Amino acid sequence: MIGVIQGGLAGLAFWVAGIENAVFWGMIMTVLSVIPMVGSALIWFPAVIILALSGYIAKALALLIFCGILVGSVDNFLRPTLVGRDTQLHELFIFFGTLGGLSLFGIVGFIVGPIIAGIFVTLWSIYAETFRGEPGEENTKGRI
Repeated sequence: MIGVIQGGLAGLAFWVAGIENAVFWGMIMTVLSVIPMVGSALIWFPAVIILALSGYIAKALALLIFCGILVGSVDNFLRPTLVGRDTQLHELFIFFGTLGGLSLFGIVGFIVGPIIAGIFVTLWSIYAETFRGEPGEENTKGRI
C-alpha cells in the first residue's frame, strides 16, 4: 500500500516535470519502496540530478521538494503505522532485516530477512517471559 502511494505520487511528479515514461518509473518506485527509507529515492534523486544537469533547474528543484517532502513523508509516517502495528518491530529493525536478507538470500531476502528478524524477536520475547525472575527462584508462569 505504501509503495503504491509513493509510486503514484512520484510518477505523477515525473509526469508533471515532463520526464518520459513517468508511469514506468512510478511502477519501478512502487517496487523499490519495499526498501525502507531509501527505496523510491533511488529513482527520483538521480532524476533530479539529471534534470538539473540538463538545465531544467526549476523542474529539478520542484521535483526535489515534492518527492523529498511529500513522497518521503509517506514512507516515514505510514510505514511505522502500518508495518510496526502488525509486526511490533521498529522500522530500523525491519530495514536491517531486509538488508541482511538481501545479502544472505539475494532478491528473496526482501521477504525472508524481515520474517527471520520477526521470528528472532518472537523467540527472544518467549525466552524472556519464560525465564523472568531472580536466579534460583522458580518461575511457574507459563509452565504447565
